[in-house]
Amino acid sequence: MLPRNLRLQVALFVALAALIALPQAAKAQVPSLQKMGPELHVQVRLNPTGDAILGAWSSKNAGNLVPLLPEALGCQSGLKADENGGNAIRCSRALTKNGLALESVLDLAPIARQLDGSAAIELWVSSPRLGFETSSAAMNEEIDGPLVTRTVRFEAGVIPAPIKIKFGYEPAQLAGIYLPLLALAVLLTLSAALMSRAGFAGLALSAVLLGTMLWMCASAQFQADVPVRILLFGNPLANYAALFIDLWPPLFCVAIGVAIGSRMRVSSAGSATFGQVVTNYAVVPLILTSVVGALPLMGDDRWFTVACWLAAAPLYLILRRARNRSRARSSVRLMADGELWERVKALASGAGWRQAKLYISFSTRTQIANAFALPGKSIFLTAPLVQSLSKREVDAVVAHELSHSWRPNQSAWTALLFAMLLCETPVSEFVYLLPGGLFTAIIVPIAVFLGALYGSRKREFAADAYAAALTRDPQAMISSLARVARNNNQSLHMNPIMEWFSSHPSTRKRISILAAAARLNAAEVESLSNNNQPGEPYAIPSKESAAVVFSAAWQQANAGIYSWGLLLGSSGAGLLVAWLLHRFAGYGILPILCGIVLGCAFAKFVATTLRWLSYARLRQRLNQKLGVGGRLVGLAMDSEARVYGNFRFTDAGLLRFHEGRLCYQSECVTIALNPADVFQIGMVAAAPSNWFRRQPMVQFRNPESGQSHAFILHTLDWLPTQRKLLRAIESWRATAAERTSPESTIINGFNPVAGQQFRSPAIAVVARAFPITGGITLLAAIVICFIIKAQWQFVAWALVVTACAFTSMLLPAMLYRPASPSVEPAPHISS
Repeated sequence: MLPRNLRLQVALFVALAALIALPQAAKAQVPSLQKMGPELHVQVRLNPTGDAILGAWSSKNAGNLVPLLPEALGCQSGLKADENGGNAIRCSRALTKNGLALESVLDLAPIARQLDGSAAIELWVSSPRLGFETSSAAMNEEIDGPLVTRTVRFEAGVIPAPIKIKFGYEPAQLAGIYLPLLALAVLLTLSAALMSRAGFAGLALSAVLLGTMLWMCASAQFQADVPVRILLFGNPLANYAALFIDLWPPLFCVAIGVAIGSRMRVSSAGSATFGQVVTNYAVVPLILTSVVGALPLMGDDRWFTVACWLAAAPLYLILRRARNRSRARSSVRLMADGELWERVKALASGAGWRQAKLYISFSTRTQIANAFALPGKSIFLTAPLVQSLSKREVDAVVAHELSHSWRPNQSAWTALLFAMLLCETPVSEFVYLLPGGLFTAIIVPIAVFLGALYGSRKREFAADAYAAALTRDPQAMISSLARVARNNNQSLHMNPIMEWFSSHPSTRKRISILAAAARLNAAEVESLSNNNQPGEPYAIPSKESAAVVFSAAWQQANAGIYSWGLLLGSSGAGLLVAWLLHRFAGYGILPILCGIVLGCAFAKFVATTLRWLSYARLRQRLNQKLGVGGRLVGLAMDSEARVYGNFRFTDAGLLRFHEGRLCYQSECVTIALNPADVFQIGMVAAAPSNWFRRQPMVQFRNPESGQSHAFILHTLDWLPTQRKLLRAIESWRATAAERTSPESTIINGFNPVAGQQFRSPAIAVVARAFPITGGITLLAAIVICFIIKAQWQFVAWALVVTACAFTSMLLPAMLYRPASPSVEPAPHISS
């Protein structure tokens, strides 16, 4: 079972992989020849995009006819071999425009002359079923879904006359195409206006998703893009205009309706503007446009253009997020201490989460109270929510989000992709052939969509009940729901029909179910719902107080960088080594073993470099803040190998030798030791995540209190320099002992923290962490295989090297065993 946070990505990749294979099946839809006699079979497929496919097959003497195929099709340019192979060509300029119709002339005379009267010719012509289709020759006609297939047989020795095929629309026929779509556009606009007027502009996303599915089905049924393609035939903008007609109108209809409904409202609560709806939800048609636009290019091996198409939607999301954060003047901070953080950890532990992350969003322009779960077992809260709710209410909200364990409404997006697959890809041609296929293409995605929303509402009820049970405080859950709705100017009630299209049930219904489970009477529920005394809130640091350079939040962010380095380094190593084997060495035993070693080294290099760059930025910021130089080291206030909240050290600062003293300075700790204060130096095993895991340890005595303390210094350089640092400390101790330092010893902020024994991860844990890296490698390797035309061994060895590189990075932690408390003595350095 894949993790829940991967299901949407897997659905997207599976859909994309299916789409890559579909064009090949669609191109082969010309009638298959089960029994081939001596006659010549000529098959032609004419497309409304203006291109044509022509092939000739026979049991004998067909190969020498290939040079004649372009002449038979009248193709002067845009010619290439068809991807299906055999004796087939594809011509992108085989048709000509005549008003709102396309026509093609098939001249089989050169082929008939080449046969020398020795064989008959059987011609199959498939053209789209549009407003009209005509042929200058008498041919048998058969309706085949969205295609019209015509056949004719020319006996041996007959020289066929040129055949003109014409298909398209009369101007009067356009009303039958666009009037139904216009009616659907008006319906979408009115529905969105009524929804917005009732105060439910937040349902705009559901309206866009549902409207897009309906529009795609209607557009596919009426082939609304074909007149546009014919009208702009030969224009490079024809494809973009067709995609716009097929996918974008629902977004603009909903946006117009929301803007109209918002203006009709007396209150501004829940209002939205046309620009806000378009900006927020343009990613819906953009994803579809990117996939559908890239689909025909995959068969042409135009992979750079395909990559540009597929990158459009993620790039838009990144730019939109940056724009929204800039306009809202917002920032997000990872919390790692404080009363709220401790409470979240306790609730997460009660919910079965091993670890949890808490993010607080600060904004100077919006005061929306909101909360939701994020990938990676993280909770996101806005500062207005924390500041406006009591501690009990915030606890209830956090418990509610913990229960979700990041389970977004992925099925709604799956329904959209399913509708795209049935209506905007070559699959639609097969759907026509099935009994009730068109009905299925319309009803199934909508049913999946509404079912997904129903399931989402059920999960909200379950999350409310779970939060009440986890906190043992259903009253706080009820008051938090009511207070958040009031603070955001939202109604507690929702129209039942509107609720069908919402991922959340009405607040009043949620309160009623909680009250019934807790056996609260109506007076208590009313009092909780109208309670205007929030109580004592949690204290959270202000936005301006985020001046701390090194913190637990920074350590978590740095661990995330290392994780990305591990993921990208392992995947990149597998792909790089597989390409080198394919290009230069082959798949022999020795090259593969060398490739595995190279892959492990490459992954280590990438991950280490990314982490070192992060530490270099940290050192620069500490230099600027503290005003001193030195070497960046991590400080663990202990003499044995411990971990502190999954990290190897609790503080990071700058180490230097200054005026005969060993000086360490950070934002919280200041240490300045004279040689007489140090009584032992050695190496201890203190880095379970590194192959070089022994680090310098210093034991010293506080001259004022007489107490003995110890600390371990973790070197944070790119190369392992632990012993070099130990020799430098021992050299300082030997040379500085000859003179007495005039400076006194300084020990400030040195407060040892109790660490935990490190537990090596089990093989099963590592195996569960590999699917993401392996999945990325698998998909990338498949794409690269298409590009470089490699064999299946390329994919296999890419996965093998990736697995080895991934395991090698985690192997030190897996093999780590707690060392004895004995300290490896430092080498003696004579003065």
